[in-house]
Amino acid sequence: MLGWAALSPPLPLPRGLAPLRGLGRGPLVAVLVFSGTLVPALGFFNVYPMLFSFVADHFQYLASIPLICLGAAACAGLARRLPLPTGRVAAAMLIATLGLLAWRQGHAYADLETLWRDTIAKNPTAWMAHYNLGRLLLDGGRDAEALGCFERTVATNPRHALGYNNWGHLLKREAEAAEGERAARLYELAAEKTALAIEHDRTRDPRIIRNLAEIHMARGDYSAAVAAYERALEAIAGHDAKRGFDRLVPEYTHALVEARRLAAAGGGQSGGP
Repeated sequence: MLGWAALSPPLPLPRGLAPLRGLGRGPLVAVLVFSGTLVPALGFFNVYPMLFSFVADHFQYLASIPLICLGAAACAGLARRLPLPTGRVAAAMLIATLGLLAWRQGHAYADLETLWRDTIAKNPTAWMAHYNLGRLLLDGGRDAEALGCFERTVATNPRHALGYNNWGHLLKREAEAAEGERAARLYELAAEKTALAIEHDRTRDPRIIRNLAEIHMARGDYSAAVAAYERALEAIAGHDAKRGFDRLVPEYTHALVEARRLAAAGGGQSGGP
């Protein structure tokens, strides 16, 4: 692109930039290419990453190439004007500085947990970092830490369906290990969080609805479980077959039959398992 631009006719410079005429077209071309490449990430167009953030360092990675080339050319030109020993010392200092900065930043990428914790330290309101860290901790069996991450996820993004869903899942797991009134209260909270997940889930994922049904089953509210399983099956019917939710129909149907049996046997009211 820089080579193509070099063949273009000279562009008149504004009077204020006249002193830069001696530098040639390179700096102007570099700035124009940088600006043009950055346009899609400036908010004039909707791009997928903006679902998570309107600003990010990596939005300018591609656009920064012409400025990097310009900087390298400027350094090369400056080095030719310096005595050889001085130029070598300056180049060595520059390389050492860049190497040190890269080494220091590299520690943030040691593993996923380190990456997400570093992101949160720099941006405490980054709900995606809180959620991803929570999922990582949940998969590692660190439930108490994961619970805190999901709480902070929905605190920074109150419409995050999966944050509520995983919060409810952990509360259900905690309730299964509790007894008496504490277990009942935890099941109630789990149902509350999962219901919020369903409310904010724009995809109508039947698995989230199934999670609510399982909570109702665990707490002994079989009538509510029947309603939830029926709703999950309705959600599956409303999805395109390409989503693959049809494979869940036999499992959910079997669970619905069992919930109906228990409800008919007199377990239709809320209560402990």
